[in-house]
Amino acid sequence: MDIIECRSENDDYHPDITPIILAAHHNNYQIIKSLLRYGAVIPDPESADSQRTEKHTLQHSVGTLNVYRALASEFYISLTSIDPIGTAFTLSDKLKEMSDQEYEFRAEYIELSEAVEQYAADMLGQARDSEELTTILTHSENRMKKAANESPTGAQLHKVFQAIGYSQKKFVAHPHCQQLLIKRFYGHMSYMRDWGMTKQMGVSFLLLICYPALSLAYIFSPSANVLHFVRTPYVKFLMDLGSRLTFLLFLLLTTIIPPKVVPLEDDVELQGTSHFSQIPVSILVLILIWIIGMTWAEVKSLWDKGLGEFLQSGTKVMDFVILALYWITLTLNLMSYLMVLKESEEVRLAPTASSESFSVNRAPELVDRQVRQAVEDNSPTTIDPTTEFVTDSLDEVNTTQPTFYRLELDPMHPALVADAVYAVATVITFLRLLVLTVSSQLVGPLQISLGGMLFDIGKFILVFAIVWFAFALGLNQIYQAYQEIEYTTCLTESDDCRPGPFYDVSQSMLTLFWALFGLEPLEIIKLDVNGDPGHYFTEAVGTLLYALYLMFAVVVMLNALIAMMSNTYTRVEENSDTEWKFARAKMWTGFLQSGGAVPPPFNVIPCQRTVKKMIKAIQSCLVCHRRRTTQSMIQRKGEAEEQYEKVIRLLVERYILDKTSAGGDSEVGVTRADIMGIRNDVAVFRYETFKSLKAAEDSFDKLKGVLSDIRDQLQRVDEIGEKTNQLDTNVRDLKDRTVEIRDTVDDMTSTLMQTRQKQYKR
Repeated sequence: MDIIECRSENDDYHPDITPIILAAHHNNYQIIKSLLRYGAVIPDPESADSQRTEKHTLQHSVGTLNVYRALASEFYISLTSIDPIGTAFTLSDKLKEMSDQEYEFRAEYIELSEAVEQYAADMLGQARDSEELTTILTHSENRMKKAANESPTGAQLHKVFQAIGYSQKKFVAHPHCQQLLIKRFYGHMSYMRDWGMTKQMGVSFLLLICYPALSLAYIFSPSANVLHFVRTPYVKFLMDLGSRLTFLLFLLLTTIIPPKVVPLEDDVELQGTSHFSQIPVSILVLILIWIIGMTWAEVKSLWDKGLGEFLQSGTKVMDFVILALYWITLTLNLMSYLMVLKESEEVRLAPTASSESFSVNRAPELVDRQVRQAVEDNSPTTIDPTTEFVTDSLDEVNTTQPTFYRLELDPMHPALVADAVYAVATVITFLRLLVLTVSSQLVGPLQISLGGMLFDIGKFILVFAIVWFAFALGLNQIYQAYQEIEYTTCLTESDDCRPGPFYDVSQSMLTLFWALFGLEPLEIIKLDVNGDPGHYFTEAVGTLLYALYLMFAVVVMLNALIAMMSNTYTRVEENSDTEWKFARAKMWTGFLQSGGAVPPPFNVIPCQRTVKKMIKAIQSCLVCHRRRTTQSMIQRKGEAEEQYEKVIRLLVERYILDKTSAGGDSEVGVTRADIMGIRNDVAVFRYETFKSLKAAEDSFDKLKGVLSDIRDQLQRVDEIGEKTNQLDTNVRDLKDRTVEIRDTVDDMTSTLMQTRQKQYKR
């Protein structure tokens, strides 16, 4: 154990590095496995074992980085984690947080985070069939929150939702994940993907315009086919789109239909009650109905997801802002209507003959009444004032311009503020359609680039505001005294006077802003003192500051902004496929989750299923029923966990086998693309080797036949040699016998010769 927990005694390694950390740095599978078998473990960076040094020191920062680099080892995660994919998600997110905290080592932490993110995607790539893929992507750490009647084939893609929450783009954009994601999105309508574009557009448009009928059928129809059809995420998407387009149509009608402009003198029945808002009342009621439905949908979403997850969604925050603006508009319209009612009531109660409340267009009626009264009284003294009054009234009618209610309102009247807030809400509502363009592969990457450019503009504004305010302040100090004199002189001669471009700081900032677009003339920096172009030094300094502002703001900063946006567009374009698939999956999340089948405003109508759920919720208060339900859910959770752990073990074994058979332990600087290139080269080399060996085998077969023939011929030669040897032996035997016979004959001859000689001697 002392060896496993030992640390370097010299300066060769960091003091916090242990054998298991060093092995994880090199991603050595065999050493990591051996050390884990003996109980070695990498400590948590936040634990006391890792806090051996003082914070905010180089030794502590490097030690923390070493620990996180070891924790990011693919083999260590595979061998120690029960859920390697979930561990990779949390570790990648933690590394991103550390990149913000330890910004000195930001590049290293970002690199580790991307490596862990790639590891999760590689683990998903080890799935072999749809069953394994479904088991992985539907796994949830807390399945107790799932519905008790949820089937495995209809289970939600919890792992995908978790990946989207942790911004694991490579995992979500992986082909395996996208395949199941698209299959779940189209649901029972997957066959539409095989149709032509025209047919798809036709069916989609039909579902788009029929969303009211589908919503009412879902609410009141008990048919299971209708329920399954409407709950299809693709159908929910089209119905939601149809509801939004309908709401936008109402907003468009408020612009197309011009407001009624009636002078107060002609509004005899009720002064101002028709002027409390520019929006027609009928359309305003329809907009109110849609806003109520949209608000109810956002409240349910906030209740289900929680405040933290709700605020992390940019679209949810945008919808909240839009609804807040519309509710402010409606509230201000209500205040305006009540104020108009109060004013009209005061007009009714006022004396009709009073000259202060007298309306010019009602003068003939009032004069006629006074003439009749004078005739009835036979009073000439009454006739003369009446005649004079008629003459004066007619002169006033001929010379007075008509008075309009809106022009007489206070600048901060609720009606005027409501119109301004409504205009802003309309702009944001129509811009909300850009979020839906992510579903298109053609427009989606462009929309993502535009979203990234907004952050660039925000960073640019932070720097530009300082430059903008500095030059506005300087130019205001130069020209303020002159323009104050000019403005005061103008007021003595006429009431139609406007302050100069640098009259105050706010006016100076406004002037410099429009100067960015070339909308301000050069005459604004010239000084004319009493008609004489004097004070040339002051004018020269003002001209210099104005020129420096244009050069710095337009030439330098605007071009820097263009370069930043170009960089963002290039970055998105390089990873356009991954970015688009992740953004599309993020948009689909709301439709893939359960609930929210009916779009606004039909979602405020309770359906039969809602009533049944309420009854079941009341019944669940009973102890026995709750116990049975809990036991059933625990049993399902256990079975699902066992299946998930089994699949994860298979994925880990395949991943380790793939990595170890691909060339041993991975080294720093070697990417997956490099490994795949080497594997391809090895495959080509193996093919060429097999081809050469096959040709050599054919040559050997032919040579074997030739050698067989030669062997047969050599065997025949051997047989001939043996026969030759036998003949040679026989010849030698015959030769020996011949020699023996010759010797015998010679002996016999010599004997006979001797015998004859003896006979002759006798």
